[in-house]
Amino acid sequence: MNCSLAFCGFLLRKTTPKKGGKEGLSMDEITQARDYLLGRCHPSKIIVYDQRVDKEEHLLSAALCIVAEIASPRALERELRGQVPFPIRLTAYRPQEWSFLVRQEDTQARRMCQTGQVLYEQTWC
Repeated sequence: MNCSLAFCGFLLRKTTPKKGGKEGLSMDEITQARDYLLGRCHPSKIIVYDQRVDKEEHLLSAALCIVAEIASPRALERELRGQVPFPIRLTAYRPQEWSFLVRQEDTQARRMCQTGQVLYEQTWC
């Protein structure tokens, strides 16, 4: 997965989570969280890096990472919890932090980048 944050312009690409398989994502629920974040804080990247599903592949909880300029990640997480019908954990990085941390060995940001699923990414125009 390419995690470079070098971009200019505002050509936006929405990616749709895969249904079934080991991801086990509920398209509607994850899309709802992604769309809320896009409207609320205009992130350059959204990654789902952990999720729990039941035997029928219904989403029980999810952990999302966003890369955005936001003042209070905890306040945003509380808001998001009120918008989606499942427990959610939100990790937020500012673009400069993300760019630095994904290049370092053994950081949470690098693990998210390598193993997570990109739900949204701002790309070059």
